[in-house]
Amino acid sequence: MPDLNPTPTPATHPNPEPDPHPNPEPLTGLSTRAAPVPNTGPGTGPGTEPNAGPSAEPDTGPGADPSAGPNAEPWSEGEPDLPLWELIQTSHVVARRFTEVFATVGLTPTQFGVLASLADRDDLTQAELARAIMVRPQSMNELFRSLLERGLVEREGPGGRGRRTGVRITAAGRELLYRAQPAVTKFNAPRTIGLSPTESTEFIRMLRLVRERLT
Repeated sequence: MPDLNPTPTPATHPNPEPDPHPNPEPLTGLSTRAAPVPNTGPGTGPGTEPNAGPSAEPDTGPGADPSAGPNAEPWSEGEPDLPLWELIQTSHVVARRFTEVFATVGLTPTQFGVLASLADRDDLTQAELARAIMVRPQSMNELFRSLLERGLVEREGPGGRGRRTGVRITAAGRELLYRAQPAVTKFNAPRTIGLSPTESTEFIRMLRLVRERLT
């Protein structure tokens, strides 16, 4: 009698193809997120964060430098206080008003500065005057020549190479200076500039402090 439950014989194929994945990893912990691509640029190596090279995103967290990164907006948290920029803006207004004040007596602000400096000390040289009123030596040459031609200043002695030649104010220069002083005093009055006498004194102290610090 034939066997009613024959044992199946496994099918065989000649020259079977090898399995391309002989030891597949278990399909556990699958994620749809792509694996990070290691950065091979400068600054990479063992112990280095992936994507920590030049192409890394800029730090935008609290305390980060707002100027960092190509697309960063300057002062993204609001414009900071800029006291020196305020000083520059104010100086333009003051210079314009001073020019109007000195024009009433035929002087410029720098010419007044020379005459006022010489009224306090007669033996200053041109170089010392330039430092006193903060102008370049080249500008001082032209300035001195204009005052000399008007008879407002004069040289002390003939001068010459290697010799110290002082400059002094003439009687005409002193008279013109006195004519300008009332208008200058009025323009500098605390009430004119919107300050109290105490605030004006403190303002002068602070301006001198900044000037000495930056000179």
